[in-house]
Amino acid sequence: MKLKPIETAPRDGTFILLFGPSGYVTTPLRCEVGRWYPEFRPLNPWQTFSNDAYTDGGGEPTHWLPLPNGK
Repeated sequence: MKLKPIETAPRDGTFILLFGPSGYVTTPLRCEVGRWYPEFRPLNPWQTFSNDAYTDGGGEPTHWLPLPNGK
């Protein structure tokens, strides 16, 4: 499955897989479960599943994928 541009990600609070730069040379891309939640941190609205701002671990997310359905 091809990564989708972050501009097309749902903004309704649905959890998705977020991809973006990690800030580390050895692991340049990071992936985390997260969602758009501007009420949490208005300046950093992408929130991880562990309730941190996605930017706490690197740069802004650049791509996304839906969560696998488990089947």
